Amino acid sequence: MNDDGHAYTQLTTEDGHPPTAWQRVHANGEQTRVVIEPWGDAFAVIAADIDPADFEGLAAEVVAVDPTVDGAEERARRWLAANPKGVAPGQGSITGRLWSIINRLDTSAQQAGSETNE
Repeated sequence: MNDDGHAYTQLTTEDGHPPTAWQRVHANGEQTRVVIEPWGDAFAVIAADIDPADFEGLAAEVVAVDPTVDGAEERARRWLAANPKGVAPGQGSITGRLWSIINRLDTSAQQAGSETNE
């Protein structure tokens, strides 16, 4: 763990200046990255789980939008502390909700297929 009490590492650039971003590599090799990006007149905190083999996005969520960088950093740090396993599909993540719907549709289709085959 780092000084913030969570298992994420703050990323740094080649010149040693830290961007407003954090990363964690999980035991299965997947990565969670949290970044703060300008978003109009505010700043968005975005979390994403990534498969490092092909940098395919696995799940993502907009954690918060804040009018100040300091506020966005505080909200990011709270999210980091509360989410050591990364983005929780189906619990606030847009991608996770879509996957939940797709899984339900797949399950329904499989059940319907087995009923017609009987």
